[in-house]
Amino acid sequence: VPDCASCRRPAARLRVLALVMSTSTRVSMVTPHEAYLAFPEPARLALLAEARRVDACVRDAVRRGRRATRDLAYLLAHVAEHGLHLPLGHPSVAAYAVRERYTSSEGAAYDLLALVRRLADLPLLRAAFDAGELCPSRIAVVSSVATPRDEARWVAAADRLSCEKLGAPRAGPARPRREAAR
Repeated sequence: VPDCASCRRPAARLRVLALVMSTSTRVSMVTPHEAYLAFPEPARLALLAEARRVDACVRDAVRRGRRATRDLAYLLAHVAEHGLHLPLGHPSVAAYAVRERYTSSEGAAYDLLALVRRLADLPLLRAAFDAGELCPSRIAVVSSVATPRDEARWVAAADRLSCEKLGAPRAGPARPRREAAR
């Protein structure tokens, strides 16, 4: 992973060039893209190489984040299934997840538990979730509408459509009852 200084360097160069160009008498406003295009070819190629390197790091970080969410969901389901929150002094899995700072809210913990339950009947979607191929929010939306018969179509759609276009409710996901998620 690149350090912060190397991440800021190209943007800083573009800002300086944009400032110099925008203060000249000929150019009143320069976009960062125009500033980039004003760089000599070797500098643009160096920035492109750095951009691709950092983009690969971003993609890797996203995959790691998706895997972490997947692991958290399965571990919380294991804790719930075996009542492991009780010996730790927590009245519910959701309370455990929040108090131990694993989720930001009880609702988020219940959403993960509900997701794991829904994925049990959707093997293609579960495989996409396990591989980190789709973001957890898309997995959640698709798992709430897909059936085993049309699952393949939904997985394909989830790869190219936003959550909103997939049918995410505007007011947020429905929460399961607390008793059902314990």
